[in-house]
Amino acid sequence: MRNRSYKFYQLASLLGISVLLMTFQNCSGGLTSKSSQLNQVTSANSDGLDTAQPNQKPVVNCSFTSLQRSDVYMNVSTLNDQFSAERFNEDDSLSVDCSGTTDESAFSQLTLEIDQNYNSSSPNFQPLMSSSFTLNPGLYPMAIRATDPQGETTVKTFNMVVTCNDRVSDPVVGNLNNLITASEGSAVGLYDFNITTSEISGGQSFEFAWDFNGDGVWDPFGEQKTGTKQLWSDIASRTDIYVNAQNSVQVGLQIRNECFRTTTVNVDVNLANSHPVTAASPASPQGYYYVQGEMRDTGGSANALETQRKTRDYLATNNEVFREFTCDYKGPRNGSGSIEIRTLKQYRDEDFSIHGLNLDIVNIPDDGSDGTFSVVANIQSMTAVMAGESDGISDDRFNRMSGCNVSLTIVRATSTTPCQTGPDRRTGSIEYYGEFNCPTLMNSNGSTMAVNNGRFYCGEAISDRCQGGGGGGGGQPPPQF
Repeated sequence: MRNRSYKFYQLASLLGISVLLMTFQNCSGGLTSKSSQLNQVTSANSDGLDTAQPNQKPVVNCSFTSLQRSDVYMNVSTLNDQFSAERFNEDDSLSVDCSGTTDESAFSQLTLEIDQNYNSSSPNFQPLMSSSFTLNPGLYPMAIRATDPQGETTVKTFNMVVTCNDRVSDPVVGNLNNLITASEGSAVGLYDFNITTSEISGGQSFEFAWDFNGDGVWDPFGEQKTGTKQLWSDIASRTDIYVNAQNSVQVGLQIRNECFRTTTVNVDVNLANSHPVTAASPASPQGYYYVQGEMRDTGGSANALETQRKTRDYLATNNEVFREFTCDYKGPRNGSGSIEIRTLKQYRDEDFSIHGLNLDIVNIPDDGSDGTFSVVANIQSMTAVMAGESDGISDDRFNRMSGCNVSLTIVRATSTTPCQTGPDRRTGSIEYYGEFNCPTLMNSNGSTMAVNNGRFYCGEAISDRCQGGGGGGGGQPPPQF
């Protein structure tokens, strides 16, 4: 991220401590759902608290308030956070009050510390004292640590966002329909996105955060297996982004200017696929493996975001980005086989960032013979996984509740190659094409969805080597046909 004139400067006064110059390194804080504010917490769990037991960790409860505007505040708590719709700005003098922090020990016995530029790998906590302070525009990752006389400690992390005053407005979008364009990338399932920056006004030095598949969770900048939480970039074009959806998708975009004033928009974008999979079959494969289905909300969700998260034309393909795409055929054994399909996308290394669709198919009639045959089998389990975010929206899993079957066409071919010594070498391949409807999947809260008009196509190759060359082989990754 490039250097800017509005880099974070020193705190005017807070505990007499200076904040080191910093660049925005962890930009995930506060991006929860599309209606969220940037000054939201980055951790809102209970840290294992059991307040009914003695000698437990302290419960942090601190309030940041503006001395100029009584309706602007931020309450950070181990158990629950609250914050005003308006964010702090550079004209606010802020005060902090942690007298609401509780423990089985008296408040006067607690040690309270603050880290104004928190990094979990190298924390720098300093004693917290009553004071007022001002901040220049920027995002400040902070943490408050409370320790009781028995040494039990609670660390509460949060981000504080400070904007400019009214000298700069929020970003403004002109023609929303012209804001984002999308086109196919270098392979099926990959897309190129472009922002028409001429449609944006209100400040300058714009940066962007994306929700490419429209599930309400902001997708990090840079898909790395080592993990990343960086959401923001000043790059207006993104290339070869894997999206497990097709056709009409409501892409989310957050735009912020140099004053950290932010505007959120949702744009209907068509993710066109010039290689439609609806007509694919083993007789006319597309040259890639895929799982698709029409995900739809069937439970009358309480809000638009929940409905949106459960509604998309799902398409997962086996392109090489950080995700799982496996098709594992097991059998035949005792006249039947099974298929395990996994199509999970994971943007980073936290489990809550996983989203996708899994299927387990059992009791497939199969005597192991070569040729093409069609059968009906049972979908033993199907799980639609919805991604979450660390500081707000929860991940979710919808599991098959009612029976749903799959119509399968299987193509198996086996050939032999003579070996100089020992048994002949046997090579084989198996392809399978399925169609399914699964009308009821339910999460732990009783919310329901459906996955209908489903299709998948994948396969495997198997090879037994000649004697002396080792035994066994095959499996993933499968060949392309």
